[in-house]
This record gives sequence, C-alpha cells and structure tokens, in this order.
Amino acid sequence: MPSGGRTCCDREAAPAAQRSQVFAVYMAVNLLALAAGQWLIGLYSPLLFVPFSLVAILICVAALPVTASRMLQPELPATPRLALVALYRAAPAAASGALLGGLALGGFWGLGAVYASRLGMDVTGIATLMSLTILGGAALQWPIGRLSDRGDRRTTLALVCTLATLVSVALALIGGSDRTLLYGLFFAFGGLSFAIYPVCVAHLLDHLAAEDMLSGCSSLLLLNGIGSALGPALAGALMTQAGPQALPAFFAITLALLALVTGGRRLSYHREREHPAHFHPMLRTTPSALELLPETDAPTDAPHAPPAAPAAAAKPAAHSPDRPKKESQ
Repeated sequence: MPSGGRTCCDREAAPAAQRSQVFAVYMAVNLLALAAGQWLIGLYSPLLFVPFSLVAILICVAALPVTASRMLQPELPATPRLALVALYRAAPAAASGALLGGLALGGFWGLGAVYASRLGMDVTGIATLMSLTILGGAALQWPIGRLSDRGDRRTTLALVCTLATLVSVALALIGGSDRTLLYGLFFAFGGLSFAIYPVCVAHLLDHLAAEDMLSGCSSLLLLNGIGSALGPALAGALMTQAGPQALPAFFAITLALLALVTGGRRLSYHREREHPAHFHPMLRTTPSALELLPETDAPTDAPHAPPAAPAAAAKPAAHSPDRPKKESQ
C-alpha cells in the first residue's frame, strides 16, 4: 500500500520524460531489497518473536516517506478492471504467460526455502540460493527486454520459457550434489523466469489503447496473483509425494506448457503491434506503479474536434408586402 501511494505521488511530481527512469530506479531498489532481505533470516532464530518484530518495524519505516510527505494527495483516477475474457481476447499470450508464470514463481517464492532445506542446506545456503535467484532476475531482465523490443514478443517469450524449462530439468536431475552448479542454475532460472511477467506486460501494452492500459495491467496482475496463490499448493502437494526434486519438475512442466502455448500462437497467428510499447524491467507490482510508464499517458496529439461554426447572423427581416412602408417625414 505505501508503494502504491508513493508511485501516485511520483507520477504527479515526475515529468513525463523522466517517468521511465523513476520506474527503473523503483524496480532496481525493489529487487536489491528483496535480495538483501534474504540474509535477515540468519540474524535470529525463526522460532523467536524478534524476526517478526523486525519485519513489523521495517514495514512501519517503509510507510514513513508517504505519511511524512508534504505533497498533496493526488487524485486517483477511476480505472475499471478490464474483464478477463476481454483481456484474453486482446492478448492471449500475455494472459497465459501471467497465469502460468505466476504458477511457477509462486512455487519458488512459497517453497524455494523449503526445497533448499530439504536438500540439507543451512540458513546461509538458503539465503544464498534465494538471493542469487533474485539477482539473476535483476541481471537478465534488461537484455531479454531489449530482445523482445526487436520483434514479436511471443517469440521471445517462447524462447525464454524453453530455456527456463531446460534449466529446471537440470535442477531436477542434479539435486544437491553440486552446490556451485546448483547456485548457477538458480541464477539462470531467476534471470529467465523473472522476465516472463514484464514481457507479458509489454506484449499486452502493444495491443491496448492508452486509455485501457491501466485497467488491462490490473487484470493481468489479477491473473498472475491467481497463479501465484495456486503455485505453492500444487507444488507442495507434489513435493509431499515425490520429495524436493518435485519443485524444479513443477517449474519444468509449467514453463514447458507456456512455451508450447506461446510458440503455437506465434506460428499460427501473425500480429502487428497496434500500439508499440517498450519493455520495462519489473516484478509483479501494484498497478499504481505502472502509472509511471509513459505508455499509460493518454495521447495529447489526438486531433481535436473542429469548433462549432458560429450561428449565422440573423438577416434583417424583409418588408412584408402586407406591411405598409413607413412614410418619410
């Protein structure tokens, strides 16, 4: 909630030409904080109340910049959510990618630490694995985004999902036998899988008018959230039956399905980018943050309706033949 309010204020304060830079800084700080936060788990025993108190204190500190700001409360525009059916019709690959990508990353966020623990890692090993995955996501989003800007984003999405599937299969095969290789593969997995959602957002923006972008991104976030909620439950059931190796196997199945969907649509349907957008590195975030993107600005160069023609001047009433003319004095 503080981040959503903060980005609304930033949209009002930042010039349109600098909003992309502000958004990039916002996401860079977010990713670095996520990576650094993994190491807090080793400060105190998770059985004590101290780690939970520390989290509560950090949340309060995060709200201070918003509550202490002297900026006026910005007006929040009404953005009705785009129906999920309409979202799928506008960009089927983006909708599928948000849902299936949410399944995969939901499993990672919910069970990544459990997976590492089942492999026999200590707290330091768990923090290393989680933080390297996040740093991989931060490192590879930019080159993957540049690649997606150069052509059909469905091609990039299919390629990324295929590579992430291969990495997941390798993770399932090696287990915890080689820690260095395991860390390297999770770095690559994070770099590939973290790029799925922003590529889906960029693909959606390519096919939506400016006035529908915020509502479309809100619906896409809803789909991603549904996948993220279901992912840990499905992956957890598999891990209960087959052990920790079921988690990367779950990644492989989910991402392979997404690769087939996006690759199949790329081969079957050719689409032009009606409203070309640019890739922006991001995580799943509040739709308010997307207001910083220049693509969400309503076009200002739209032709205006011509002004209404002035009413014709009333002509002087002609003398009626029945009305006698005024005699000249």
